[in-house]
Amino acid sequence: VREKIAAREHADSAGIFDLLAIIGRDCVGALRFVPEGLNPGDPTKMEYRPVSDDEIAARLASLGTTPLGVHVDDDDFRISIAGVQEKTAFLRIDDHWQLPLGPTPTSHIFKPAMKEGPAGADFSDTPWNEWFCLVLCRALGLESANAEVLLFDDKPVIAIERFDRVWQDGVLYRLPQEDICQALGVPPVRKYQSDGGPGIVDVLEFLNGAITPYEDRMAFMKAQIVFWLLAAIDGHAKNFSIFLSPGGYRLTPLYDVMSAAPWPEFSDHKIKLAMALGNKNHYRLKEIQLRHFYQSGQKAGLREQDMDSIFSDLATQMDAAIAVAAALATDAGMPESTSAPILAGVNKRAGML
Repeated sequence: VREKIAAREHADSAGIFDLLAIIGRDCVGALRFVPEGLNPGDPTKMEYRPVSDDEIAARLASLGTTPLGVHVDDDDFRISIAGVQEKTAFLRIDDHWQLPLGPTPTSHIFKPAMKEGPAGADFSDTPWNEWFCLVLCRALGLESANAEVLLFDDKPVIAIERFDRVWQDGVLYRLPQEDICQALGVPPVRKYQSDGGPGIVDVLEFLNGAITPYEDRMAFMKAQIVFWLLAAIDGHAKNFSIFLSPGGYRLTPLYDVMSAAPWPEFSDHKIKLAMALGNKNHYRLKEIQLRHFYQSGQKAGLREQDMDSIFSDLATQMDAAIAVAAALATDAGMPESTSAPILAGVNKRAGML
């Protein structure tokens, strides 16, 4: 992706800062990179133009050859969004989509379906999968990104409301944010624990310094259990983030949560979580037992009663959460071929709670 952007934009190289000099006017968090000598503009002046559904569909369709949906002639539209999945971003004003210009930020990230996955898995349902997982996380009491699935050219796209943006008096402002890898000084190539990246204990210890350490540590540990229930296997350190404020830092809502359950190419015996559990570092979904969560929590200073509280909450919330998520999926028109295996997996593992 970097090489494509560098070639198209005539950047000096595919290095991070050379690319940010070209496309860094709307990054994750509050940073903006503006070429030297260029007026950065007034961030309180909202500038944008309408964008039609047809134009959105065209930009989404061209993501493979036009990374981030930034076209050569888009002099005032420059965005930078991390991640390997194809995506772009737009601004929503009064329920209409706009293309932000100049210093104006985007408000929503758009992600179409992923291409074919490993072992030939059909990833055409990934927008529904991610949306449903976020719905289930929220129903189970975890703060999660707001999202909806939209159709462009009859193809599903997940539109995720950016939580690093906030409206105030008609102006959309950027909020400082960074992911856990950035916060710990870990390069993105080591985002997985198995590659030397942060694990559960590392993140829990880091959250000891948060503004609300107990709440954030409990939420993070609960998320690990919910990821196990969902078979959400990509919960690495770059998929957890913190807000930065004058008073310190705190966890952001969850994002980028997706279940492996709908794909028969992946079995519980083979798939692994991104962060290991227990004293012996268990990754495989099939091997993980409740005691392994207790062991990981204990290593980072969570008490047995803390873990009891998390499991008790989940057991109490489970039936109602599943019912709410299933009803929302039906109302939204989600394919049952995607929701049914996710719910089946959750129900199976929830029986262990």
